[in-house]
Amino acid sequence: MNLIRSFQAFRLFFVLFAFTVAGCSGAKTGSVSGTVNYDGKPLPRGKITFYGEKNASVSADIENGHYDAKRVPIGEKIKVTIATEHLKQDLASTGAGGPKERLRVLQGQLETMKREGKALPPDVEDEVAKLKTEVKRVDDQVQAYRPVDVKVTQVDTTPLNFSIKAGDQTLEDINLQKASPPLKPPTK
Repeated sequence: MNLIRSFQAFRLFFVLFAFTVAGCSGAKTGSVSGTVNYDGKPLPRGKITFYGEKNASVSADIENGHYDAKRVPIGEKIKVTIATEHLKQDLASTGAGGPKERLRVLQGQLETMKREGKALPPDVEDEVAKLKTEVKRVDDQVQAYRPVDVKVTQVDTTPLNFSIKAGDQTLEDINLQKASPPLKPPTK
């Protein structure tokens, strides 16, 4: 009986040991920080993405030129892309139906109600404050947008690649230039 219990205890210990070792042998990663410049100045906003084997990727936000990416795949030639196009979504929200237009309409309605002596709806001041905050956020995004060369936005065409090692590291500055305007066909 003791032999059976000893065997079961050994088997349980072996299974637990195997799971522990398997859990510790995960893929190694690095923590990477650095700076992205645009025409010699820190890129206001954007997204940097690191691509490892089989295009496994990790992204980090770029704020005032700085990024700090965790769990970046390690390797000799890790491809890097930089995107700013997602900021253009907010450019679209500045038109009809966007927060500026909604705020303008709401303020116009409130002015009309005040002139006519009508009671203002409850929480209207909160709604105006929310819209003003949203307008400021959109304006900040619009100011932050910088069109980068399409080559650095695609994993298949990016010229950016770095050697990433396990542990913490700071990469050399990435210096981007204004995107060239698209070629226009000659006019007759």
